[in-house]
Amino acid sequence: MEFKNTQNKSHNINGNIIWESRSVALNTVIIAIDSKKEPHVLISKRGIGTPDFQGYWNIPAGYLDRNETCSEGAVREVWEETNINVYSIIDETNVIHENIFEEWSTNSEIRNNRQNVSFRFGIYFEMEDFINKIELSDKNSEPNEIGEIKWIPLSTIDNYKFAFRHDELIKEFVEKFVNKTSEWVEFDENNSETYPSEGEEVLVTDGKNYDVAWYIMSSEYKWLKCNIEKDTSDDFTYFIPKKWKTIK
Repeated sequence: MEFKNTQNKSHNINGNIIWESRSVALNTVIIAIDSKKEPHVLISKRGIGTPDFQGYWNIPAGYLDRNETCSEGAVREVWEETNINVYSIIDETNVIHENIFEEWSTNSEIRNNRQNVSFRFGIYFEMEDFINKIELSDKNSEPNEIGEIKWIPLSTIDNYKFAFRHDELIKEFVEKFVNKTSEWVEFDENNSETYPSEGEEVLVTDGKNYDVAWYIMSSEYKWLKCNIEKDTSDDFTYFIPKKWKTIK
């Protein structure tokens, strides 16, 4: 068989054989929403200390270090570049969707910047007044690595020049995980018009917590695979949500 690859080179450094191979890049899309604002995405401007694309914008990104998983590296890069503790976001906000402990996408195209192999993570959460409550800072980053950090409405992405096609990455995450849900429906057990269709996959909430469930039409209200309610029987979880919305 014939292949078009170029073999990796090895280097002897202090008696250790080090292989020169493609690097692992970590990217994290962070999207937040509250009751008064459209979804916003977190971006930063590349500072004068970066090796390329100075003045362009990107999402939190960096390289995998030794002795860490891709997930851990992504969380570290977010903290270094924005001062956000992603684990605290997961614990303290209403998370609508998260791919922090496992990537939602990978990309090994040779057209990538420096032919990096990219692991993509992301989180979409709800928090009232997140713009003022979440402290953004570059105090953990390398000198002059970050020029500016801010939240921008998703509708304004095309107004910014992004490095590494990160605007495409944001749009892909939005299409997969943000735009896949419809408007919230207030559930009224006495009004059948507020019921989902039988067998429909929906996102449900009790007003604080969120979960995915399948609505099973029966003489009682049964939501399969829903973890919010405590009372379970057989393979079903009995649950009457405050609100629900369809997952497209």
